[in-house]
Amino acid sequence: QLAARGAARGQQRRRAAENLLRSGYIDEGMAHLREVLAAVGIDFPETLPSTLAAVLFRRAELRVRGLGFVAKAAEKGSPADLRRVDVCWSAAKGLGMVDSLRGAYFQVRALLFSLAAGDPYRVSRSLSLEMGFVATAGPTVHARVEELRHAAQTTADRSHHPHAFAMVAAMSGVTAFLEGRFRDALPLLTDGEHQLRTRCVGCSWEIGSTATFHLWALWWTGEYRLLCERSPALVREAEERGDRYFATN
Repeated sequence: QLAARGAARGQQRRRAAENLLRSGYIDEGMAHLREVLAAVGIDFPETLPSTLAAVLFRRAELRVRGLGFVAKAAEKGSPADLRRVDVCWSAAKGLGMVDSLRGAYFQVRALLFSLAAGDPYRVSRSLSLEMGFVATAGPTVHARVEELRHAAQTTADRSHHPHAFAMVAAMSGVTAFLEGRFRDALPLLTDGEHQLRTRCVGCSWEIGSTATFHLWALWWTGEYRLLCERSPALVREAEERGDRYFATN
């Protein structure tokens, strides 16, 4: 019982850190995040050079390891291993749009941990988010992004999890935007946001991020009327739930 209560408290602290970071309360979220990371034995890179070196090292590790994994139901996996996956996932989401380099570090670690743990749902969502981080380099990495997208879709099919499917759709739109394919991004982002809103729960960060990229794509394609029609409702939605990150975007 003590172990179960300790695990539950750890989950609560992780969710608190994630919710604070993804809602724009960065200082408070970082303080919680450091505690959660320390509790599961994961380092926090302190400087820009050390973070960059860590990202390059872990991505090289991923290249050597490959994207294959032995599927294992979450309930049959190690709780400690799954906690490490989820802590890094929360860190990647929380930091991804405000501290992108550290976000990339925790994302690739989440992917490596999820591949080792073998839960198809966690693997698929990490592959999808990795697409976005890799695509920040632009169209020159299109082949790698497509490799990740195919792996994420295949793994989502194995997981049958609605959030996994929605993440593939949404991140396909995000990567199209980051490659400068703004017109291609619009229907993908629309589909991803629709799936997140209608088939998933607890996805305010994913919805907000996808909607933000959709607004930016409307701007770059000259769809100013649609941009002006959508923006006020999204701002109200963000303000009603105290989401400074989404409202600011």
